[in-house]
Amino acid sequence: MLKEKLKNIKGCLKLWHQQHFQNFDGNISEVKDRISTLDTRGEDFDLMAKELKDLYSLTSNLFTLCKLNSSKLW
Repeated sequence: MLKEKLKNIKGCLKLWHQQHFQNFDGNISEVKDRISTLDTRGEDFDLMAKELKDLYSLTSNLFTLCKLNSSKLW
């Protein structure tokens, strides 16, 4: 019973690791594209409150992803 639980946890951790740490370059590129889109839209129109919140959140996410990516390289 314990062996099965540990095997299940191992599988979940493996999936989580693949989703969060295997595709840094793709995630960084996606966040940069979304930031660029909002930035371009902000040049043409005033951004709504939700869009501003998303922009701040994306910038924070980009910083975190870059930091994690650089620490992974060490």
